[in-house]
Amino acid sequence: MKIFKNTNMQFIHAQLIIYYREDFGNPAVPYLTWQNLFNRDVIKWDSPLLSTLKKLGNDFEVEHRPDFLVIKINFLPENMSLFMRFLKTLYNFRSFLISGSAPGTTYSERKKQQLIQASFEDSVKNFWKYYSKNKDWEKTIAFQIAYNHFFPGSIMGRTFITPQRLKNLTLDHIRSFYRSTYKMPNSTLIMKGNIPRPVIVYGTIEKNFSSIKKHLHLPEVKQKLLINPEKKVIILNVNENNSPVIFWFEAVSTYNNRNLVPSLVLNNILFLHPTGRLYLTARNLNINPIMLNTEIINHNTVSMICNIIHLRYRDIEPFIMMAEREKKKLRVMRVKRREYLNTLTNLIGRLKVKTQDFENDVNIEKMKIPYNTQQVTQAGLNQIADKPDNLVIVIVGNAHLILQYLTILRPQVKVIDFGL
Repeated sequence: MKIFKNTNMQFIHAQLIIYYREDFGNPAVPYLTWQNLFNRDVIKWDSPLLSTLKKLGNDFEVEHRPDFLVIKINFLPENMSLFMRFLKTLYNFRSFLISGSAPGTTYSERKKQQLIQASFEDSVKNFWKYYSKNKDWEKTIAFQIAYNHFFPGSIMGRTFITPQRLKNLTLDHIRSFYRSTYKMPNSTLIMKGNIPRPVIVYGTIEKNFSSIKKHLHLPEVKQKLLINPEKKVIILNVNENNSPVIFWFEAVSTYNNRNLVPSLVLNNILFLHPTGRLYLTARNLNINPIMLNTEIINHNTVSMICNIIHLRYRDIEPFIMMAEREKKKLRVMRVKRREYLNTLTNLIGRLKVKTQDFENDVNIEKMKIPYNTQQVTQAGLNQIADKPDNLVIVIVGNAHLILQYLTILRPQVKVIDFGL
């Protein structure tokens, strides 16, 4: 647990990370579990968890990743006791554990269980309808596709949800997964804001959940991930006329390894908008890429760097080919000293700046940046540039329009279509 006190903020940000520590078999189970816990469109009964969140201010967001879940909540300092109640309700949620046919079950309990069952069935039946309501659903599927390619031999590689994997699921799968996963030992809590008496808050949370810790002995599971180095270009067909988006994924060694920060610096030398090599070259080729973001997702034994780029349909192939050429040039022409220093300074400056961006604090805490920046050298960057790419490119857009503009890349392309 980490607590950052910031009296300049009028409210508190909390981020609860729940790690998955078992092979849950069907990749839809974790997603359906949090849908039946937090999604108001799905839940058809009076959930104590949602009632607590409503009293807390109802300002929350849930993100599902292949091996962890993130619950983000904003609330006022005077509602700290309600936040404690939310944690207690989450870790002691009993509604999935009710057995409607057990001896002595009351009518109200049976009725409640029927509503819970109906909510679950609705979440399965309308899975893609609810899935596509998430503003970042394209990015979520793109990440799943990349994990499926990079890590075919691990639990992360089996997180790609398809219509076939929704069949034969029951509420028992949800019960089992919830009981083994949503526990304090599997969690990390990070809070930032105008926190009253942070030391007391820290101690209270530890005290309230110490009994839960004592009775749970979950083994540490370490998956050996097999990275497939073969490059793939995958199109996720979306029947919309919006501009296509490229998700450019690269797998990097462990995030607590000294190679992560140099890899991030090298990535910024190429992709940083608008000063990276790609964008300087793109101007001369009349390509107008719009860089949305660079994201880093950390897992137990690997990190993923994802560059998200908006393009016109006709610019997709020229941009990808240009990126390939620039990466090859990097191996031949090497990283220039001024380029390396400017990029490193920019990275450190963005990470060290005092800000109210909660995600910035979380990333610094997770990656131990900027401490690892001491290990970044010009020679080290050139050494990483010589290594083969662990690369997957996922293009989200209208597959028919994309394929019209592909010639050189067309033999490498695989199209995935869910009818979305």
